[in-house]
Formats: sequence, C-alpha cells, structure tokens
Amino acid sequence: MVTATFTDGDTLICVIPSKTKNGVYLVEVKLIDSNKLLVSHVCPAQKFNTHCSHVEQAVECYNQWKWWQRGREIITESRHITLKEQWEQIPVPGSARHVMGDLIRVDDYAT
Repeated sequence: MVTATFTDGDTLICVIPSKTKNGVYLVEVKLIDSNKLLVSHVCPAQKFNTHCSHVEQAVECYNQWKWWQRGREIITESRHITLKEQWEQIPVPGSARHVMGDLIRVDDYAT
C-alpha cells in the first residue's frame, strides 16, 4: 500500500512500507520512450529475482496519477532512491484526498 507520494514534475516517487513494518521503500516511476515505464528501487525480492509487489503498487499508483500516459512495458532497475528536498509531496493518487482535490478543482472551473 502506497502511503505517500512525491513528484519532481514528470516522475512519481512512492513510499511503500516494508512487509516487516521496519522501514519503507522509495520507488521511482517515470515514463521513458513514450510507452515504457522505468521503475527504480532496491529491495530483497529483486536481489533474489522473485516477485516484487512494490513494482506493481508503484505502477498502479502512477497509472492513476497520469492515466493518459500509461506505459505498456515495465522496465525495472535496481537503484537506491533518496528523498530530495525539492520534491513536492502530493496526495496519493486514487486516495480520498486526491479524489476530493480533483472535485474541488473541477468545481472551481465551473464557476
């Protein structure tokens, strides 16, 4: 479950708690080559070439955030992501707070 999200404009950074609840993973998702999503992070599952739920969760979140830019192919890379001061925190896409923000913006356009 994505608990927080940040952006630098075109890239979405998802904060996902570890399954053991002893930390979090930062997973970066960005569109490359107009139809590929590059997902970057480091986790034990990647080291052992096993299924990684972080990738699925981050891609789903990205697809809700930029629904018109869905990447068809997912490319993963093992790279540490470090939180940066200049990233803007945004509501988690698909969350109630995100949906309410969209409704408020739409209502502002109607007036």
